[in-house]
Formats: sequence, C-alpha cells, structure tokens
Amino acid sequence: MKLSCLRTFKLALFFIITGLVLFSFGPRPLAQLKTRFPSRTGHVNDFAGVIDTETRERLENILESLKQRSGIQLDLATVESTGGQDIFDFSRQLASDWGVGARGATTKRLLVVISVNEKAMFTQFSKSAQGALPETILGEMGQRIRAFIGSGQFAQGLSNGVRYFVNAMGLKMGFSLEEIERTQTAASPAPEPIAVKATVEAGPALAVPTVGSVTERRKPTSRNPKHRDAAPGRRMVASQKATTPCQQCS
Repeated sequence: MKLSCLRTFKLALFFIITGLVLFSFGPRPLAQLKTRFPSRTGHVNDFAGVIDTETRERLENILESLKQRSGIQLDLATVESTGGQDIFDFSRQLASDWGVGARGATTKRLLVVISVNEKAMFTQFSKSAQGALPETILGEMGQRIRAFIGSGQFAQGLSNGVRYFVNAMGLKMGFSLEEIERTQTAASPAPEPIAVKATVEAGPALAVPTVGSVTERRKPTSRNPKHRDAAPGRRMVASQKATTPCQQCS
C-alpha cells in the first residue's frame, strides 16, 4: 500500500516537472511576441533619424499632393533595426498595425519600410492599391531605393524612389511631378526682405568759417586820388622857401 502511494506520488511529480519545463521553453504568449510599433505621424515617418529636414518636408508635400490627385496614399517608415526579424515579416506587421491592407478596407495604401542596420527595405500594399498601380512600378521604385541605401544614403534613396513613383503615376493619371513642385513653389511664402542700415564713416572734422569770423585788413586809402599827389608837393614848396636867401638881406 505504501509502495503504491509512493509510485503514484513520483509519477505525479514527474508530470508536474515536465509541464513546467515545457511551459518555460515552449512558445511564448502572443502578447509577448507582438512587437510594439510606433504610431504613424504622417507620410514620412523617420524613426531612425536618417532623413534631413529639407528632404522630409519636400517628400511630405509631394506625397500629400499625390494622395489628393490620385487617391493613393504612400507612406514611408525608417527604423533602426527589425529586431532580428526578416524585413518582410517586420514590414507586414507594421503595415497591419497601421491598417495598411486591412480586410474590408477600400483605401489605396502603400507602405515602404527601411531598416537602417540591415540596409533592407520592403513595400507592403493593399489590394485596392494593387489594381491602380502600373506594372513593374514597385520593382522599379525598390531598385532605385536599394541603389542608395546600401551605401547609407537613405534620404537620397527614398527621394529617388518617390520621384519615380510619382512620375509613373502621373503618366497614368494625367499629372506630373514638375507640376506638383511648381505648385508648391508658388504656394511657399516669399522670404522677407532684409533691412540694411546705411552707415557713414566719420571722417576728419573740417573747420567751416562762420559769418564775421574772417576779417580783411585793408590799407587806408583816400577817397580823392588827387590828395595823394598834392601832399608831397606842398612839402617840397615849403622846403624851397626855407632855403632861399632873403632878397632884402642881400
């Protein structure tokens, strides 16, 4: 009796330990496997910080104009790493988290995902968008992006890929990238004029004569020119009279 109870106890203990081991090393719960993705912020979602401000603003405006003209929403996302996942699986999970290709959705959406550390990219799209795209457009866009991200030029690669995509869609739907850029340039505010203050360099001070500060010395002159000649003549006559001997005394 005691032996039978001991065997039953050992068997139960074995199953308990086996269950704990399988639970510890088995598949993890679904909540732990799901990757937490950042929320969408716009058409250009630079989570890796590899796109400069000027390029990001230009792409944002181009993609918004593309959506208004064609009804196609193209979003871009850069991440530092996929966390060991394949770029296809990672991009599919991100697209699902953002509602790209959701069941029953009629919106035409595409999502280009780039992993910086792996230097890989993949484009996810909805079924509604697939029917509106020209043939080979995704393959051509992907080649233009990969040609630059291999050398770390992520902003240049995305810019080239987006420009090709918009041009190809424009040829099919009757608009052009040049038209979009021209409209954006006309709508952008003109730069404010820069006020320039004129400065005058101070030179050496110059003395300016004032009225009455300059006096002119003139020699005194007689109003009648005859008086100048008459005075010496009288002196000469007086001298002659003084030296002439008196006639009565002789």
